[in-house]
Amino acid sequence: MTKIKALSLAATAALALAVLPAVAEAKSKAYCQQYAHRYASKYAGGSIVGGAVTGGLIGGVIGSLSGNFGQGLGIGAGIGAVTGVLGSSQHYDRLYWRGYNACRKW
Repeated sequence: MTKIKALSLAATAALALAVLPAVAEAKSKAYCQQYAHRYASKYAGGSIVGGAVTGGLIGGVIGSLSGNFGQGLGIGAGIGAVTGVLGSSQHYDRLYWRGYNACRKW
């Protein structure tokens, strides 16, 4: 074997060893899907309840101004819960993909 072939083989082996750890540490799609679900669940919670409470309070105030606190409270809570569900779904989706993409980059 000539010196050039030996040197070329050694350089190729060194390059392969330098690249392998990065490839071996890449996270699988299934792992990142689970990670993203946990991440989104942790940070997206509370929007439905928060929406219902906030809507209920605002509805109660408006209802008390019109003379019917209980009805305003119920309507406001219902509207707040629906708004919370819609906002929560979009927020969860954004958080899921943020977590998934971050996981795949590691």
